Amino acid sequence: MNPFSSLTYILRDYKRSILSTIVLSLVTVCFLAGMYINNPEDVYNITHHGPDRFCFVMPRSGNAEILEDYGRFCQNIDSYKTDNVDTVIQAGEIGLNYTSIMSFENGANSFVFASKEDFDLFNSRVHVIEKDVDFKEGELIISKAMANNIGVKVGDKIDRDHSNLYGLVDTTVAEIVDEPGMFVYAIGNVQMSSCTLFVKSENASDEDADKDIKAIIKEAREDYPNLAIDSFEGHMNTFHEQMGFMIYILYLIVAIVGIVLAVTINSLFSVVYDRRKFEFSIYKALGFRNSKIFTKIAGEILTINTVALLLGSILCAVVVFAVNYIMEPKGIGFVKFSTQGFIAAVACDLMVVIPVILINWRRVKRYDVTEN
Repeated sequence: MNPFSSLTYILRDYKRSILSTIVLSLVTVCFLAGMYINNPEDVYNITHHGPDRFCFVMPRSGNAEILEDYGRFCQNIDSYKTDNVDTVIQAGEIGLNYTSIMSFENGANSFVFASKEDFDLFNSRVHVIEKDVDFKEGELIISKAMANNIGVKVGDKIDRDHSNLYGLVDTTVAEIVDEPGMFVYAIGNVQMSSCTLFVKSENASDEDADKDIKAIIKEAREDYPNLAIDSFEGHMNTFHEQMGFMIYILYLIVAIVGIVLAVTINSLFSVVYDRRKFEFSIYKALGFRNSKIFTKIAGEILTINTVALLLGSILCAVVVFAVNYIMEPKGIGFVKFSTQGFIAAVACDLMVVIPVILINWRRVKRYDVTEN
């Protein structure tokens, strides 16, 4: 075997190489950290993705002045319609509360409709669910993940004191829908938390409707600052801002793991290259260029690092599948690949590998065949 091949050293000192591989594979914990940190936002986003196809207007509270403002707004609803957003549905608000994979509570909202016809009209334009469901007044449909998360089943009664669903009175779970996301839709009394929905026109594109909806929100907010006027994209942006601090935690994890592993791996390789000082001294005495020796060092470390990343990726996949298998019955699990987690793992790996290559290259350059 070519002595300058990366595999030559790895095969000769395979025990130390295996140890280095295992330690280096730990950089992938940053990916798992990203999966956990991004999961609450991913769950919300998978339910309310794409351009805005509707927006909602409701009173901020039961204050008499605010309710009067809402009444005036309802009288002027037609002035806000556009060619791309020409449908108005009167509904009620439902508050949702569920537990995230990080064990804290997440809140969202949904709607109770006055009739099945109103829900079908809403769903035909917004496409909140794909399945054709059959439920009637006094009933609700709920996603499988949400049902598992809050522990309800078909036939259960939801009253006003329910700890996870707010805005419903004497409502029965009619169907559990096996579609992704956390959602609940009901038919019943819409007077408790009145809400006005502006929905895209039948033949309008999502992109055109999205532009008009943003314009409606802007205009209505200027006219009625005391009302709650928003869309799910707006809620998503708010959610992202609230979860923003978690990204700093991910960066902190990257820094800590990177520094610890860089020190540990450098210690392992420093012992290795000190033991190989005569080997590299002979290479220099034989006239091998420094660039050639550098290539050998970098090749050995990068080969071990590549195997470490493969090992770490396999372990991460096992963890993700195991967590989903265990937590799915509770409505909790990973729903999306974490791009930020991937970037964090790559950044951590570079923090470890680059200094190790440069430090050991500097060490090897000092070796001389005439040293004792």
